[in-house]
Amino acid sequence: MKAQILRSSSPIENRPLELVELPIPQVKAKEILVKVSVCGVCHTELDEVEGRVQPKFPIVLGHEIIGRVEDEPPQKVNCAIDFTPVGETVPQALRVLEKGGRLVLAVIRKRSPIPPLDYARLLWDEREIKSVANVTREDVQDFLSLAVEIPIIPEIQEFTLEEANEALLLLKQGKIRGAAVLRMG
Repeated sequence: MKAQILRSSSPIENRPLELVELPIPQVKAKEILVKVSVCGVCHTELDEVEGRVQPKFPIVLGHEIIGRVEDEPPQKVNCAIDFTPVGETVPQALRVLEKGGRLVLAVIRKRSPIPPLDYARLLWDEREIKSVANVTREDVQDFLSLAVEIPIIPEIQEFTLEEANEALLLLKQGKIRGAAVLRMG
């Protein structure tokens, strides 16, 4: 797999991220393998690159990702958090929970419905689903009214993985309008 690796802290102007080919990680107990399609570019990475936050080197940066789970964990997990906007992920997440496990739905709403759940296979053994939201219904109604008036149009600047150093440099220089993302090839 292609990745940008940081071997030591340096000003982003020195272009310290190095494009390398790494082996696909082997899934261990209580882990999943996610194939990343898009990764957000944010100030956390810039702080790690320039040494304001000290990561363990070498490191592949990136924590704001969108991707697809490629392999289920070899062992069951006791908790999972679903941030996705689609209902189809709920049964997939329930399948990997151990007895008494909890699935947390951390999304305001699902764009597609949650499919019917096989109780004996997915919820038996005291598995539970919990929803959390960090906004109230009133907050959403107020926001939607404002969004219509303003209107809100998201701005996204896309870069290739190979352009990660340039994307972080533009972020440092304040030249990113909206959000910047790296699209994997």
